[in-house]
Amino acid sequence: MKKKNKSAQIDLKALRALLKSVAHKTKSHNVVAAAMAVVVIIGLASSTPIQNYFKSQPSSAFGISEPGGNLPGSANYQIVIVPEVQTVASGNIAVYNITLLRQGGFSNPVILKTDLIGKVGIKSAMFNKGVLVIGADYTQLIVETLSGQSVNISHPFKVNGISTLNNKFVVRSDTAMLNIVVGPQDFVIDITPDVQTTAPGDMAIYMITLLRLNGFTGDVALTTNLDSMPGVQSVVINPSNLTGMVLTATLTVTTLYSTPDATNLFTVFGNTPNLNGSPAQRSDNATLVILSD
Repeated sequence: MKKKNKSAQIDLKALRALLKSVAHKTKSHNVVAAAMAVVVIIGLASSTPIQNYFKSQPSSAFGISEPGGNLPGSANYQIVIVPEVQTVASGNIAVYNITLLRQGGFSNPVILKTDLIGKVGIKSAMFNKGVLVIGADYTQLIVETLSGQSVNISHPFKVNGISTLNNKFVVRSDTAMLNIVVGPQDFVIDITPDVQTTAPGDMAIYMITLLRLNGFTGDVALTTNLDSMPGVQSVVINPSNLTGMVLTATLTVTTLYSTPDATNLFTVFGNTPNLNGSPAQRSDNATLVILSD
């Protein structure tokens, strides 16, 4: 049987006694609220005995007011999420506006937490500001969803605002809904750079990138019309067929040694035999400038 860490328990008891002593001697709720706010932040942000102690105690041990509970006195606060419902295709981002409404002179900092993290189809959920202080009572919750979902998903979720008031830990919350839907599969062809300049007899190299959207996994064959344009001797795309995890190719163009100046706007085409049940083509344009010295 493992021995308990007695020194950690003694320190925590001493800390709690100190807070009560400060409250008794100063009779100032603001001093205690500030001290307890520091304890909350330390406990939530790190894996310390303080955090473990909070987790092991019932809410009533600290006077925590659960969401929707009443606070003593007139001071209070409220968390508001807008919009209440959002629907996005898998792989896209949803943004919620979070506002802290202060009432009755409430001025303490409020720590924000959400239960969206770790849910199916959620890649990340982060606040622009994780702590709201007086004068800065607005932030955004940015939720990035995973691509390639095969079924629609709905997540009711909560944003909790944790703070202190009248010597007690308090929690206020609001709820919202995120619907993740399976969007139609698609793909995008991208060429970089947009423009290159080369001399007659020289080469230029472009990068072609395939972006797969909403779980698209089909093969994409690459072609171009650059080889038929003025001053162009040869064009090679390698590889000319993008499959599986191969998402990039190079286009190498060689110009004629003896050619007049030319500006060629060309296209790279990406063709797949099956996109949502039908053949499809996507494309992107770039420019090759042939310029004599």
